[in-house]
Amino acid sequence: MGTAAKSGAKARRDGTGDRKPSVLRTLLLILCIIVFCPLTGIPGILALLFAPIFGLCNVQTFTWRCSVCFFRILLWAAGCSYTVVGMENLDESKTYFFCSNHESHFDVPLIFSTLPFWLISIAKKSLMYIPVFGWAVAAGGTVWIDRKNTEKALSSMSSAEKSLRKRPRSVIVFPEGTRSRDGKLQPFKKGGVVLAIQTGMPIVPVCV
Repeated sequence: MGTAAKSGAKARRDGTGDRKPSVLRTLLLILCIIVFCPLTGIPGILALLFAPIFGLCNVQTFTWRCSVCFFRILLWAAGCSYTVVGMENLDESKTYFFCSNHESHFDVPLIFSTLPFWLISIAKKSLMYIPVFGWAVAAGGTVWIDRKNTEKALSSMSSAEKSLRKRPRSVIVFPEGTRSRDGKLQPFKKGGVVLAIQTGMPIVPVCV
């Protein structure tokens, strides 16, 4: 059981045959990031203030929906078209542990935009400090991993296991730990998969 998301971006070719985005497309993407990151991120952050009233699950679901909106805008601005294959193998009423390859900055927007599941991610802790974007990602319940501190990383995984048992959600993880520079799969890090086994969640391979 698995899914595949294939994407393509409208681009021009230079003399060497490499695909390069147009200047206007790049400017549009940057403009959308500047405008829509705060427009979708800040409501997701402020929503945490209402957690005592509406409940943390409802608030974090709202934050996830804000992130999906932002990512879809980015894909539109970048001129990315995509096709999803294999969704018929999944039950939208269940939660899954999605494991994907990682080749570009568009992998996360593509996955969040196409999978119809309440998703959280396992990400490196440094992303938390990006203004607005990092704060919104944190508000959504992201599991932060400190790569420089094994003890803290294990503690984060333990907390994540308890959280997922209390509030079931689907998880996206990139087992390679970082983007592949040459398109080839890198050695997998075991932390994310161990979490899937501990929670008993079905593991779904994703190919982007």
